[in-house]
Order: sequence, then C-alpha cells, then structure tokens
Amino acid sequence: MKYLFLIISLLAIESWGEEDLSCDYSHEGSVPIFGDHDVILLASVKGRKCYEAALDIKLTYKERVIYSYSAPFKPHVATHWEDLELRDVQEYVDSLFEGYRFTSCAELLPQKLSPIDGWNYNNLLVSEIEYSKYKAMPCKSYTHQTHYEVHRLIVFPISNKIGVPVSEYGL
Repeated sequence: MKYLFLIISLLAIESWGEEDLSCDYSHEGSVPIFGDHDVILLASVKGRKCYEAALDIKLTYKERVIYSYSAPFKPHVATHWEDLELRDVQEYVDSLFEGYRFTSCAELLPQKLSPIDGWNYNNLLVSEIEYSKYKAMPCKSYTHQTHYEVHRLIVFPISNKIGVPVSEYGL
C-alpha cells in the first residue's frame, strides 16, 4: 500500500510538471484593415516548450481567410532559447495587434526599394511591376516579423481583399 501511494504521488508530480512546460498562448481580436475593426486577427503560439513552439497568424474577413502565416516561434525573438518563457510569447503575440501595423499602402510602401536602403535590407517578394501596381492602387497593409530582425509587408487590395506578401525588410 505504501508503494502504491508513492507511485501515485510521483505520477501526480510528473503530470503537474508537464503543465508548467506548456507554452500555449493565443490572442484573437478585431483589427482595422478595411474599415472599423472588420477583420479578425488570430495569433497563437503552441508547444510544450517555448523554444520548440509554433507560431500561427491568421486574418479573416467575413469568415474567409485573407492571410495566414505559420513558422517556428523562436526565430521571431532575440531571446536566447534557454531563457525563452511564456512571457516572451505573450509580449510578441500581443504586439501583433498594435495599431502602427495597419496602414494604407501609400503610407507604408516606399517609392522604390533598393537591395540595400540605408540600414534596411529589402527583399521584394513580387515583381517590380506588381510592386508598382500595389503602390498605386487603393489598398491596406499589415506588417509582422518573420525573424527578430526581419519584417514581412502584406498588402490587401481593396478590390479583392486577399493578403499578398510583397516584401521583407530589416537589418
């Protein structure tokens, strides 16, 4: 009987410890892309350990996915993998909802991208012709990190409301 109590106690402690290792966090809310908070942004990080967790970003408009992104979470923050905690995940995910990330294309897209523009490294994900079209058309944009020093710029043309990644920039 004494051994049975010991085994049950050890199993309880082991399962309690696994709960502490969870690095799951999600945030969902409406964001202003086409009008007054008309798009739903769902950002989540899931994994047993934060340095192994996966990041998912999904934007939906009228129940239709207009942009999605999935990648390992760790490269998005500069924290050493041994020091990565749930607090870092929460800060990153919550930052995806900050207002500066949502703007018009005319405000965010530079007139011309060069391979090296001052301290920014710019990489076009579409042709220069397509980039010029997005710059001229009425559209909205959103930006998020793909690495702790690199951001991805997504445009949402007003006509079809589907997100198109057009460039990545950073150090």
